[in-house]
Amino acid sequence: MPVEGLWFISLDTARRRMALNARRRFLAEAVLRTAFRPATVCDACAVESGIRAIIRARSAPDVRAAIHRFVGLYAAATRCNRPLWRAQAQLVPVPARMLPRYRKYLQRCRATRKGDRTGLKTTRNGKRSRARRAIALLQRIEQANAETLGIDEWNARVRRYVAAHDAPADDTAAFERLCMSIFAQGFGFSRADAYREALHAALCGFVPTAMAAMDDRAIAAALLQPIIRNRAKIQSCVRNAGRWVELASKHGTYMGRVAALAANDDAAAGWPALIAMLREDFVRCADQTARLILKRWGFFTALPHPGCARLLQRLGLLDDAPVQNVVAAMAQGAGKDPYAVEAALASFAAIGPCKPTPQCGSCILLETCPSARAARPADCLA
Repeated sequence: MPVEGLWFISLDTARRRMALNARRRFLAEAVLRTAFRPATVCDACAVESGIRAIIRARSAPDVRAAIHRFVGLYAAATRCNRPLWRAQAQLVPVPARMLPRYRKYLQRCRATRKGDRTGLKTTRNGKRSRARRAIALLQRIEQANAETLGIDEWNARVRRYVAAHDAPADDTAAFERLCMSIFAQGFGFSRADAYREALHAALCGFVPTAMAAMDDRAIAAALLQPIIRNRAKIQSCVRNAGRWVELASKHGTYMGRVAALAANDDAAAGWPALIAMLREDFVRCADQTARLILKRWGFFTALPHPGCARLLQRLGLLDDAPVQNVVAAMAQGAGKDPYAVEAALASFAAIGPCKPTPQCGSCILLETCPSARAARPADCLA
């Protein structure tokens, strides 16, 4: 790369005021690489009062034209009509002998930015500091969910999530959740739950003894109802009802059989003995489905929510710890139900900016998220 083609630009905000928070700095760096050809931005750093960058270009007019594009694109991205940037940018050619000095200057800019430090304390109070940070993040996540959905809808969703995972009141309620887990296969619980009332009416109220007595004619009649019309799933549930009644007769109730085995099972390992028992007892009940059933029976550590795992990993809160252990610790520290905390994290990962493809520039956690920092384009100078 010809060093003679390098330029240092300094574009300040109007009156050099501290106008760029962490979110705006992240956006400014992204827009800068859009305004210039990506290969021409050798190094860039946004600070509270403007943009600093090393640019590769043939002439000063080329650089100034790209700066004008940057100002226009940034205004469009933020939908801000008032002028944020100064009219003129400082533009300095960078000779070869001065390049290391300019790079060190940008490194110092990055090191001194406020609000970008995400490392936790490494003293003996480090665990306590991490716990406080996790609870603070949870509060901001809950606030963001409430702002996105509305406070009433958000509270209703949390109540529904907790109720759906509470310990079932009796064998009938437990068997209903087993059946709904089977109907949700390849369909998703959100869509399967929309048919719950219709399934409840068509399948004898999910009462195991009544469902076990369903014959081909009864199944055909059920398939005429406005339900999930999957004959194989209905037949599996009928067969499982027979197994449920058979096993319950030997142990008083089937959930009594579950409780007896759970007393000696390993919760931290995800209840492996219970998983194996469900797979043996019922049809159409592979490992994932067995874990979903246990999760909906109140066995919290049976299955981590993938959205929670993704969010906690990006926030740097896992450190190889099991996802459910971290969620439970957050719940204990915040004085909340673990399922309520899981609902908050899962919702933020689904409806917020922390989707599989993150939208860090619009995230309220940008200032404290190590993954957002790592996602910024790396220095292209060797």
